[in-house]
Amino acid sequence: MTLPAGQGLPLHRTNSNVYMFVVRGTLTISLADNPAQVYEKGTIVNIPNGIEMYARNEHSEVLELTVVKAPAPQKPVQMSK
Repeated sequence: MTLPAGQGLPLHRTNSNVYMFVVRGTLTISLADNPAQVYEKGTIVNIPNGIEMYARNEHSEVLELTVVKAPAPQKPVQMSK
């Protein structure tokens, strides 16, 4: 995943355990109600399932991440009408 300067993911709740490896740039991420943290190139961020997160690139260099979800997220259950 690549995020240009000023771009980010929408605020959302994780649907699996998420591991983000910062390949290039600097990741700024808010998890649950905690203040934003900054992670540099070479860092792995472990985000548990069900956590509200807001990840973004607040720096000038392009942010490149490798994202792994394990176990794979389950498809949402369709609700009958």
